[in-house]
Amino acid sequence: MDNNQNLFSLTIDPITKAHLYETAKWARFISIIGFVFLGLMVIAGISAGFLFSSMSNIDAEFDTPSPMASVFTGGMIFFYILMAAIMFFPLLYLYRFAARVKFSIEGNDQETLNSSFHQLKMCFRYVGIFTIILIGFYALIFIFAILAGSFFS
Repeated sequence: MDNNQNLFSLTIDPITKAHLYETAKWARFISIIGFVFLGLMVIAGISAGFLFSSMSNIDAEFDTPSPMASVFTGGMIFFYILMAAIMFFPLLYLYRFAARVKFSIEGNDQETLNSSFHQLKMCFRYVGIFTIILIGFYALIFIFAILAGSFFS
C-alpha cells in the first residue's frame, strides 16, 4: 500500500496519519486516567459509605443505629458505583479508539481504522445521549421548581 489511502474520496496523507497517531496517544492517556479515577471513585464511595455507617453507630442518646443512616450509607455507595458505571463506557470506547487507531496506522489496516472510528462514534453517541437525558432531567427539575414555587406562594 502506498502512503496515501483513499477513504471515502478523502486522502489520509502522512500529516493526517501523524495527527491521528497523536490523537490516539492523547485518547489513550485520557482513558487510562479516567479508569484510574473511576477506581478511586468506587473506593471513595465505599469508604465514605462505611465511614458514615460507623459515624451513625456512635450515638450518645441511643444504643441502636438509625435506620436512615443505613439507607443513606447504601444510597451513597450505590450512587458512586452507578456514576462510575455510567462513566465507564465512554472511557472504554475512547480506549478502544486509541488502541485501534494506533494499530491501524502502524499496520496500514483499513478495517481496523474503520473499527476505530466506529468506537469514537459510539463514545460520542453515548455522551450525547447521556447529555440529552441530563438536559431533560434538569428541565423537569426546573418545571417542578416553578410549579412548587407557584403552588406555595
